[in-house]
Amino acid sequence: MFAHRYAGTSPTLSVTPPGIRRHLVHSGYACAASSYGANYYHVRAGVGVANTNALSLALNAVAAQNGRPLAAPVRTYITGRSMGGHIAAAAVEAETLATAVNKYHYHAALPMCGVMADVEVFNRFVGLQAAAQALAGVPDQPFGSWTNVQAQVSSSLFTSFSTAALPTTPIITTAKGAQLGDLYVPFAMQQICARRAATNGSSALLVQCAQCGAAHANFTVAGQVESFEALAS
Repeated sequence: MFAHRYAGTSPTLSVTPPGIRRHLVHSGYACAASSYGANYYHVRAGVGVANTNALSLALNAVAAQNGRPLAAPVRTYITGRSMGGHIAAAAVEAETLATAVNKYHYHAALPMCGVMADVEVFNRFVGLQAAAQALAGVPDQPFGSWTNVQAQVSSSLFTSFSTAALPTTPIITTAKGAQLGDLYVPFAMQQICARRAATNGSSALLVQCAQCGAAHANFTVAGQVESFEALAS
């Protein structure tokens, strides 16, 4: 199962196939993805996890209705990028398994650049913006009026932006969980997740790896294939 990333607020829904769909199909996997019942940042609240789980439960019936009967799955994996990574991670949490609208047990999840620390990513965004506005001399400007001071803050903090070539060699190659230069969902989210897993005694169920990169959720197909095969082996 593949969970797609944030798709904005448009009422128009669409299905996004995983970047490794060709590999999965050629390797004998059945591959499916949900459009979700609504756009916006919905993870658990009756949309992201719920709709993906509903498709997992109905997959064999849907395939049969379309003339492509499938054998019952022996193992089911869920993967996703960005918001989809958040959904993939949430789908295998004990809390979700106990409270989900549509309960489905996945054997493992491969979230990529997912928000693995819940509200901490938003706390970080607020802290960064508050610090930037203070450094630019507009600490009291409401966040909702950001566009009024965006140019002033940007010019106060930056005079140029780097265009240097970025490294592409993975640091750890068993699986990809986050990119070290990603400022949208910082690697610190992975570190928080690891500390929480340790606190709850579930570290043995968590494997995390990193890849050099400055963008968000732009893993190569080869990297995704490698990660999935490491997970499924």
